[in-house]
Amino acid sequence: MWNSNAGLGGGIALNNAGSPFLENNLIFFNQANFGPGGGIWSVNSTPLIIQNLFVANTAQFGGGVYLDSQSMTSSAIFVNNTFAENVGNGVGLPGDGSAVYLVGYDDQVKFFNNIFASSSGRESFFCAPAGVLPALTDNDGFNSSGNGFGGDCANAAGTNGNISADPQFDPAVSNFQLKATSPAINAGDSTAPQLPQKDLRGKPRIVGGTIDMGVYEFQ
Repeated sequence: MWNSNAGLGGGIALNNAGSPFLENNLIFFNQANFGPGGGIWSVNSTPLIIQNLFVANTAQFGGGVYLDSQSMTSSAIFVNNTFAENVGNGVGLPGDGSAVYLVGYDDQVKFFNNIFASSSGRESFFCAPAGVLPALTDNDGFNSSGNGFGGDCANAAGTNGNISADPQFDPAVSNFQLKATSPAINAGDSTAPQLPQKDLRGKPRIVGGTIDMGVYEFQ
């Protein structure tokens, strides 16, 4: 857990950081007290965010991740991450993007097989691009008290395999594995770039030619 009083990323701050590769991390309980990006704050960087579990990170907006692509050459790829119970607390602001808040030149930003699940704020995934929308493929945006997708990405559900449904985390375990009835099972894109061979528990990622959304395969 980390506290950022400057509001520049509670857990990780990336500013003109090149192309960092973040895979198989547990990013829990970080706080950006006076700004965005509770888990990760990224500005003008081109990160690869692969199979990370973001839980209970807090910021004014972008509780899990805040991504600002200030250059038209910036890019970012998010694959098979799970966002759960992150908070956009909205202190002085609406609290948009409990899981992810995205701004800037987003046409090179891509999301595959992610779960954005929240129970606070106005929506889980928020985008306000300066032009072309980010590429969203086979993601689940769900907010039990608001909208799954918001901003210019409000109509993402129902397109390109994206859904807005309760991912049904199993309450019998504490690491956000899926129940057998989860709509995220077998709902991912098995041709997504940068796919890990194994899930966060070390189980095979692609089973029977299919892949689940989020960090865990249901097996």
